Amino acid sequence: MARGSNTITNPQHASQGPAVQKSYLQELSTKITDNISQLGHDDTAGIKAATAALELAALLRPPGDTIMGWFANMSVISAVRLFLHWGCFEAIPEGKGESISYAELSAKVNVDLQLLARIASMLTSAHILLHHPASTSSSQTSDASLSHTPTSALLRPGQPMCAMFSLMFNNVAAVSTILPDYFDIYGRAEPLGPAHIPTSYLAGHPEEDYFSLLKRDEVALRNFGVAMRMTSARVPVTTIDGLERVVEDVVRAHTESWISRGKDGAEEENMMWVDVGGGDGHTVRDFLVKFPSIKAEYCVVQDLDEVVASAEKAGERDLLLKGVKWVAMDFLQEAPVKGAFVYYLRHIFRDYSDPVATTILRNIARAMTNLAARVLISEQLHPDVMAPELGGQTTQTTEGRGHEKPPVPLYAAFKDFSMLAIGGKERSLEQFRGLAHMAGMRVSEVYQNWETRHAVVEMRLMDAGGLGVDG
Repeated sequence: MARGSNTITNPQHASQGPAVQKSYLQELSTKITDNISQLGHDDTAGIKAATAALELAALLRPPGDTIMGWFANMSVISAVRLFLHWGCFEAIPEGKGESISYAELSAKVNVDLQLLARIASMLTSAHILLHHPASTSSSQTSDASLSHTPTSALLRPGQPMCAMFSLMFNNVAAVSTILPDYFDIYGRAEPLGPAHIPTSYLAGHPEEDYFSLLKRDEVALRNFGVAMRMTSARVPVTTIDGLERVVEDVVRAHTESWISRGKDGAEEENMMWVDVGGGDGHTVRDFLVKFPSIKAEYCVVQDLDEVVASAEKAGERDLLLKGVKWVAMDFLQEAPVKGAFVYYLRHIFRDYSDPVATTILRNIARAMTNLAARVLISEQLHPDVMAPELGGQTTQTTEGRGHEKPPVPLYAAFKDFSMLAIGGKERSLEQFRGLAHMAGMRVSEVYQNWETRHAVVEMRLMDAGGLGVDG
């Protein structure tokens, strides 16, 4: 918007008349006000108000100011990283009403006072830390102080968000410095992986895959584990609409098969549920709690050798996991457990390119020796940007005119972009259909949590009968 003008210069709205533009601004304003009034009554009101406020600010801000804002954001991220590296967040007391003077913090972390104050200014101006001015009665400025905000408290060591920041700084900010060179060398196409990906190029070990790189750095590996557990906890596991019916079908089919075969056949062919890449078994545990009809002795957790060894030992102390079988495996090799009724993969395929994901799926398909078997892929469903009409992306203003919205929400776009660094990607339903087809399978059903867009994509063998959602 030009100074002193009512004209919105956001390119998405350039084709709309001033009345429509003002109307939509008023709609956003009303949405913000309405949701603020619901704080304390509606758990989603805060995020809805904040989302509308961000969109309102984006529409009102002049384009030049928007770009200047990017520079400020870069500086904030850099300042956060410095304070983490210097141990500043840890040195600031976290008790309610407590603060620390700039001078005391400077001495505590061994950083020049003037430098510390300059870096801290980025964080106080961004409302990450709280600045307390020097008292007016003092002739010195040394009693000016800093204290935590709820945001900075999450950046203290040991906090999951602190681990996530370190992970994302490397996978987004640091990787961004080499992306032009990377694509000049490897070609302007999606990384194929699992090796020769942006993170391995950045680390100077292009021949290694992402998880091999993590093993080189104990801190990075620990941060990855903490961050992934936090991410997993933010999206539903067992509360996806329709999963109850899936479990009922699987338990019934498994019981009928077990009765018909009696004790014949290999033990592994009695398995009901295989969690592929299941880590420490926390997801299997969630299913055992939610669905008592699933028995631990018919469940398998598969992962890398070192992961399984550690998880199995820890699982011995968990009565709920008693009876679960732990099997070492490699995604890119033959699947070790054949004949199971469910092969469950949560947040696995997003770590890999299409060729690698297809190999993983083919290996599982070869292990599906009974027609009742299914693959359950628990992932976020990414909007299909290339679709002619992206459903749900057009809303009506009060004048009845269409209001253009971005094809992909910012948070969803960020998640997909961040996966680029490790050779992975978020996928749309159509892209999952493509993977299924390449592996000799089909998408038979989709179960989705509409609040989070998290879904479980069900796949079956192509010749297992029924048309499913692929037709």
